[in-house]
Amino acid sequence: MIKNRLKSIRSGAGFTFIEMSVSVTIIGLLATLFVTNYRSAERQQRLYTAADQLVSDIRLMQSYALGAKKHEGQVPLGGWGVHLDATDPANYSLYADTCASGIGTYEVACATGTPDAIIKTGKLPRDVRINPVNGLMVDSVSVNDVSLLFFPPDPKTSINLTGQSLNVVLMDSMTGRTKEVDVNYFGLIDLR
Repeated sequence: MIKNRLKSIRSGAGFTFIEMSVSVTIIGLLATLFVTNYRSAERQQRLYTAADQLVSDIRLMQSYALGAKKHEGQVPLGGWGVHLDATDPANYSLYADTCASGIGTYEVACATGTPDAIIKTGKLPRDVRINPVNGLMVDSVSVNDVSLLFFPPDPKTSINLTGQSLNVVLMDSMTGRTKEVDVNYFGLIDLR
């Protein structure tokens, strides 16, 4: 019985070196394709998540205005807002317009009292930024910074005080893919 087994092993049953090499090469190529597609999908998901978070934060400020939410005991006279700045493309600020100077923008220093209060700083994920070329557009004109305000209790919407529409382009700096957030003066928010 042992002799029969040894005889069958010696008879050439099994895989040749070439067959094994081809199999390993195919498995290696499939693994490489899988990893590449996984990373691409991960980057795309990071961009989509960043855009969803920005929309969610804009809606949060809108709901604060609708609900006349108080900041430090009183409803902010200038409303609740989102400030985007092209010179800091990885961050944006959610704020209470406590200055209420009538300028309709985020103010660090205020002649009429307390400067605007930052409630939260939104941080975009790694490699996702506000597009440096036409990333912030108010009424189809490129701008360096934007203040989007919602005035309680209506909430009326102000885009740099007089704007009718806002377009924010988020871009994955590694792939060049973009996602756009649009807000109009009615407060309608669109993600595309």
